[in-house]
Amino acid sequence: MLEDFGHRVESIMTHIYGSWEPRETHNWNRFTLYDKVAPGKAGCGNVHYAPNSEKDYDWENKKFVWSTCDDWLTYPKLTGKKRLVNCSEWGNGDIRLHHKWWLKHLPHAQGKGADGKLANWWVYIINSPYSEARVQR
Repeated sequence: MLEDFGHRVESIMTHIYGSWEPRETHNWNRFTLYDKVAPGKAGCGNVHYAPNSEKDYDWENKKFVWSTCDDWLTYPKLTGKKRLVNCSEWGNGDIRLHHKWWLKHLPHAQGKGADGKLANWWVYIINSPYSEARVQR
């Protein structure tokens, strides 16, 4: 269930931001970065890759990487602050704990970010289908 829901989040947020790629072009892309595709610039990763994953479902990787994961807890007030993280953050290999960790880091603040998108991404996720206009009424 958490896996399916995570893919729903990815799909909706890709629609909201218009793309999803391993580049720092917008906040969704930055949130989902992981070290393998963006060395030294990991965010929170995605449903298949933790910030330090080397391959799909690599939840028990003990390698430390720099991540901005904590920064997303105070979105939209991003500072770019990084710290070293590894699998001990998301349950040492337990897929459910990883997915819960990842979902906890989704932005959930009042107002809007500098990009004009809602600072509470959960509104988009829960009030789908994909309509920004629907959630801003």
